[in-house]
Amino acid sequence: MNDISPRLQVSIEKMEFPCHEIYAVSQTAPEPGRVRRWNPFRILRIWVQRWQERQELAELSDKALKDIGVTRCEALREVWKPFWRA
Repeated sequence: MNDISPRLQVSIEKMEFPCHEIYAVSQTAPEPGRVRRWNPFRILRIWVQRWQERQELAELSDKALKDIGVTRCEALREVWKPFWRA
């Protein structure tokens, strides 16, 4: 566990992918006793937006990906993520 600040703790987990290694980062709540109010409609909207953006990314040509500084492998890694994972 790495301490970034007194209020935020981050754990980093190494993951293997076909193209190269990435690291999954998970965060704990800033304040342990704090209760968050989740709006299910907001979450659904975010999930749909992520899915749409990843589908658009999958359809980009290699030239378009190069223009935005993303390799095909990086794009596929993002496309393969489940919609609920940022």
